[in-house]
Amino acid sequence: MGYTGDKPAVFFLKPNARDPGVPPVARAVQHVTSPPHMFRECPDGSLEIRASLGDNHGAAGSDGWHGYLDEGHKWRKC
Repeated sequence: MGYTGDKPAVFFLKPNARDPGVPPVARAVQHVTSPPHMFRECPDGSLEIRASLGDNHGAAGSDGWHGYLDEGHKWRKC
């Protein structure tokens, strides 16, 4: 709360953030807000994020990764 006004937010690095040769935007900390995304803390302490985490950042272009964060800290690519 705060950074995004009155909406809860989650900040994260996508799984390609440290891959060689990715565009600079892929290395940036990203965030989603609720709504429109939904996130929940799972019983194992991991986080699940829905809807999908996009890869288009306007003028910055694609970060090369689009998918979901599933329970158990598992990234799933679309």
